Amino acid sequence: MRRMEALFQGLQDKKMGSLFGSCEAELQELMRQIDIMLEHKKSEWEAHTETLNTLLQLRDQELSSATTREERLNQEIRSLRNQLAEQEENNRSKTTEYESQLARFREELNKLKKAYEKVQRRHQRLEMKSSSEEDRSELSRLTRRLEEFRQRSLDWEKQRLLYQQQVAALEAQRRTLAEQTEKYQEESQTRKHMLEQRSSAGRSEFQHLSGQLVRANDSLYAKEEELESVKLQLESANAQRERDGRELEQARQTIKVLQEEKAELRATIQAHTDFLEGSKAQKEELHREVLRVSDVLRDKEHNIRSLEERLKRTKLSDGHSEMEVLHSQLSISHLNEQRLQEKVTQLEDHVRSVTQQSQQFSQEMKVMAESRHLLDEEHKKCWTEIKKLKSELTQAELSYSSVLDGMRKEISQLTQELHQKDIGIASSSCNAKDWERKVQAERERADREAAEHKTSLATLETLREENRQLSEMLGKQEPDVQLALDNLECENQRLQKELSQARRNLELVLHTRQSDIQSAVEGRTQELLARHEEELKALNERLNDVSQRYEELQQTAPSKQEAAGVLQDLSRTSSLESVSSELCKVDDGNAEDSHQESQLPLPPSSQPNTIASRFLQEEELRSQDLIQRLDSHIEELKQESQQTVQRIINLR
Repeated sequence: MRRMEALFQGLQDKKMGSLFGSCEAELQELMRQIDIMLEHKKSEWEAHTETLNTLLQLRDQELSSATTREERLNQEIRSLRNQLAEQEENNRSKTTEYESQLARFREELNKLKKAYEKVQRRHQRLEMKSSSEEDRSELSRLTRRLEEFRQRSLDWEKQRLLYQQQVAALEAQRRTLAEQTEKYQEESQTRKHMLEQRSSAGRSEFQHLSGQLVRANDSLYAKEEELESVKLQLESANAQRERDGRELEQARQTIKVLQEEKAELRATIQAHTDFLEGSKAQKEELHREVLRVSDVLRDKEHNIRSLEERLKRTKLSDGHSEMEVLHSQLSISHLNEQRLQEKVTQLEDHVRSVTQQSQQFSQEMKVMAESRHLLDEEHKKCWTEIKKLKSELTQAELSYSSVLDGMRKEISQLTQELHQKDIGIASSSCNAKDWERKVQAERERADREAAEHKTSLATLETLREENRQLSEMLGKQEPDVQLALDNLECENQRLQKELSQARRNLELVLHTRQSDIQSAVEGRTQELLARHEEELKALNERLNDVSQRYEELQQTAPSKQEAAGVLQDLSRTSSLESVSSELCKVDDGNAEDSHQESQLPLPPSSQPNTIASRFLQEEELRSQDLIQRLDSHIEELKQESQQTVQRIINLR
């Protein structure tokens, strides 16, 4: 029994090893194809990341160009300020020149007044002395000189009016500048308030993102732990698969042994049927011989009785010899009768043993037919169970490999997204710091401008007072001074317009930059959060699917062990039946040795050999058909796995 079980176990291990070797090669090919597809997707992702990096570089270049434009505008503003300062210095120098000219004009006027008084006195003296024509010419000259001075006084009056207009314009400009300074101060306060709000929002957003990063790291650690647990489950599933493979190999070996025992049983059944037919024929012959011997015995008894009656009737002396002859004949007949009775008893015993053997053989035939039917059913169940286990193993391996690859991809994507999130947080913090520095510099510049405006207002007040004082003494001046002042005023207005336009552009750029950065950061964070939640949900669903499949595998494992136990029991019963059949064969051989006298016909030895060869051929054809079906099933599984992988890739 133990040797039969060891042989059954060895054959089963051998077959299972060959089947799992072929399945393992096919699984390796599938894994290689999956690796190739993953490499292809990895190259595509790398190209996508390169394009994104180029886009980021372009955006950085645009940002650098915007910063250069901003610096250029700041330089232009500085140059305009320098020009304005130079113009103010020129105005101051011109006012000093005008003051010096006014002083000269005053001196000349005083001189002219003195000369006029002298001329008047001289005229009075000439009138008194009746001056000559020289005096008249002198008077005419003096009158012309007076006319010239009057003309110059008119020109100076016009110049004074022009200066008053310029002072009024400068006063209006001062008011507008004061209003602008107030606006700038209000805008600076609002900007300061907005910057404080944005900085607080940025800090809260940074804290929120840092919290999300910590939670994402915790989820990654949890996923790594789950991955480790899944790996342990995979190792246990692989061990269970190896055990199932060994059990499947044992089942195949038991099936093979059962097939061999089935062939032997068929041969023994055929021999028993032939022997039963021969024993039936021998039984009929013995029955006929018993009837013949019984008839002979009746005849002999009838003859003996007739002889005894004849002896009683005759009682002759010469019948002594006949009596001796008769006694000898009687003794011989008695001996023959005894022999015949012994033969009859022997034949009866032989008939009883033959009937018992035929009954035993019929019972054994029934038991063998039932066991054969059970073996056929168990064989079919074992094959269906083998197919089911193989399909479940392939599906479990494919699902686990796909789940493992998906988890690897998702973990790599999560790490990349976390890295990108860290980079975005760092860049946003750097941008926020840069904007804070820029706003601080703008605030300082606005403060400086306000101080400069205050100083300019003070200078304007002083200039207004001086102009009021000088307006009374201004006279006639050259027309190029008026043109220069007009040009200066136009230039000043143009510079003010350009300065206001530059400030508006700068404010627009700052506002658009801040809004774009804030919207981009908010959109990116929302997108990352949504994607992270979706990926977490998908990972949880996949882990649930993997755990369910692993539980199903664990549930199917005891059923496989029960099937293996049933197969082992069947192998034991078949081995017992084979041993009983061998014992029956030994008993039959002893019976044939003991009854060589009856010369029973032996069953032909060629018929079991032909039956066994035919059975072996049929089993080989069945095994080839089963192998072809398994190959086609494996091909279908490969195609389905490729289709599922392609579908997953298309969905991603």
